[in-house]
Amino acid sequence: MAAIKRSWRMPGEKDLGLLRIENQAGLSVSRLSNGCVFAIEHRCENTTVMINQILGSPLDGGIGRIFLRASSDATPLCTEIIGPCANV
Repeated sequence: MAAIKRSWRMPGEKDLGLLRIENQAGLSVSRLSNGCVFAIEHRCENTTVMINQILGSPLDGGIGRIFLRASSDATPLCTEIIGPCANV
């Protein structure tokens, strides 16, 4: 039986469709198309330091989510305002 050769390639920033904002000090935040933060980084000359410990995923989102909970009666409203299920 012949061996099957497999290869894997990690997607790059262009493959993920990231939206990046960056300030003059080199701090940047990259956002995935699903609304999750992909990476928080500091870029300086030839060095990049990742500040967040876990990269966001285009499939499952990320660990950074913010929920809004509002209540005017006995039934509270709880909705995700930042994250993969955000609809605001």
